[in-house]
This record gives sequence, structure tokens and C-alpha cells, in this order.
Amino acid sequence: MTNTDEKYGTPVDSAALEELSRGMIYAELAITDNKEGTLAKIGKANPWHIQALKLITGSQERAHLPLRDILDQDLGGLILDTELDEHGITPGGQFLDTQGYVAHNNECIVVSFRCTTSIFDWMSNINSTTSAWDLEDLEQGFSGYCSGFSELCCQGSNYKPRVHTGMYNNFLSVLPEVKKARRTIFD
Repeated sequence: MTNTDEKYGTPVDSAALEELSRGMIYAELAITDNKEGTLAKIGKANPWHIQALKLITGSQERAHLPLRDILDQDLGGLILDTELDEHGITPGGQFLDTQGYVAHNNECIVVSFRCTTSIFDWMSNINSTTSAWDLEDLEQGFSGYCSGFSELCCQGSNYKPRVHTGMYNNFLSVLPEVKKARRTIFD
């Protein structure tokens, strides 16, 4: 259904807004996991995360439940397929720190990543160079050595899309787990 925004007179797609809202909820849930005390620990630095989960789940107590229970009981029977948790340093010398989850039900598959919550996350964020999206990187699990500086000019017809090096390495580090979850869902 399309409504009109009263202030701007522009069309508002209610279904698109609902999808956007659902996506934001899935993303916020990545702040927690199935480990005891994760939300309390993260909530010390960012108390608004506890408030957001309280709004999603309906109570302070439910906000601290394991992720698998929140997904199942509060979000339409989503099944937690895998938790993503990789941290350290790649063989290429890049910082890694990424957490998230893969979940599904009969209507959707969710792949969601946690926001910045640690010094390693900040080190990854600060690495603001870009790397070429390369199939070789997918196989080796990290961006190539000095990939943030290679192929920056004179690429000609060999142009490859470029991505944030820190985020790219975080993604590459969990890609095997995401693929494994995908196989489990579709098998």
C-alpha cells in the first residue's frame, strides 16, 4: 500500500518501510549472541543496545535471553543456523573482529553482522583503504597483501569493484561459515 507523506507530498511504500524496519531489528539483534552476559557487557559501553532489545522483545528480562530464543519466540520462528565470531589478524596483517548470525524460517534468510563494539572493530574500521573485490581473495579468506594500495590507477579494462578493506576482510573471514549455513538450510 502506498500512502503520501504529508510534509513532503511524496509516496510512502508501507511494505518497503516494514521491510526496512525488520532489517533494522535483525541488525540490532546481532549485538547479542548465545553466550551468557554478552548484552550486559556491550550494554555497559552502549546502554541504548539494551533499550533497543527491550523494545524488540518487550521486556528487560527477555532482552537478555539467548539469541536463539529471541529469534524463535519474538521474530516469527526464526531458526538460528550459526553464530559468526572471528577475531585476530589475517595472514595479510589486517585486523579482524566480526560477529553476527545466520538464521532462517520459511519466509526469509537473515545474515546479520554486529556493529562496532571492540578495539579490534575500531582497528578494522580505521583501515579506510579499499581493496579490489577478487575471487582469489574468496579462496584464501583475506584480501591480498597490500591490496589496499594495488590497482589504484591505470586499471584499464581490468577494473574490479573496490570495497572497504577492513569490512572486506571481516566478510571473507566468516564466508565459510555463511556458506556452510546456506548448505544446511537448503539441504
